[in-house]
Amino acid sequence: MARKQDVQKRRVAAEKRADARRQVEQRRERRRRLMIGGVVGFLALALVLPLTAGILLAGDDAPTIQDTTSTFPEIPWLPPAQAGASITGPTPCPATDGTADRTTQFDSAPPMCIAEDSTHDLTFTSGDATFSLPVDAGLDPTAANLAVTFAHYRTYEQVQITTGIDGLLWIGSDGDAGFTIPGGAVAGGSYPVGSVVMVADVTGRLWGTIAVVLDELGSTLLQVDPRHVVIGTVDDVESLAGLADATVTEVSATSTG
Repeated sequence: MARKQDVQKRRVAAEKRADARRQVEQRRERRRRLMIGGVVGFLALALVLPLTAGILLAGDDAPTIQDTTSTFPEIPWLPPAQAGASITGPTPCPATDGTADRTTQFDSAPPMCIAEDSTHDLTFTSGDATFSLPVDAGLDPTAANLAVTFAHYRTYEQVQITTGIDGLLWIGSDGDAGFTIPGGAVAGGSYPVGSVVMVADVTGRLWGTIAVVLDELGSTLLQVDPRHVVIGTVDDVESLAGLADATVTEVSATSTG
């Protein structure tokens, strides 16, 4: 009987490991599709525009190019078992001393809760690893505000850190927390190695997921379709490149200026 129980336990453990691997691969594929989908749309538009230029200049009755991009089906920021509190109605600014309830669902986007020229550090803990990402509101106040507000609400806790996706480190979710906001434009479309970016979907909207450019592959990929918003720069990307896929257990935001 004991041997049968041991066999059953090992089988259950193996199934859990296999399911975890499948979930990681699914996240990688969804995020790869998010990036490539925008690139494909950009390239298709680049091919279509020269062919239709004469038609577009022919007169007011000429047809126009329609946007055919689409977003992924709606999924929650976190599964119910990992979700935090919800806020109904207008979203207030969170407490900045770490006492805000962990919140993962909102009816609406937060107001501007930080100064538009302020700087902050977002500190993430995952297992034995702790690292910080700088956020500069002067680069894009709206995107920086979303990142800092999510950190104060601890919305990033229990989300996945995913590495090794085309030169990028991802922190966040494939789903949204109840809202999205319009993204901004990147001056010159430049994403140097070390850039901290707020990821935009294929329609250019932000939902809170952050990525860090780890190498030239990631930089080149983002530059093809510059819809993602730079909110900071990391000096030491080598330490981030060594992170393993993991879950964020703690997050905080600290004002640095």
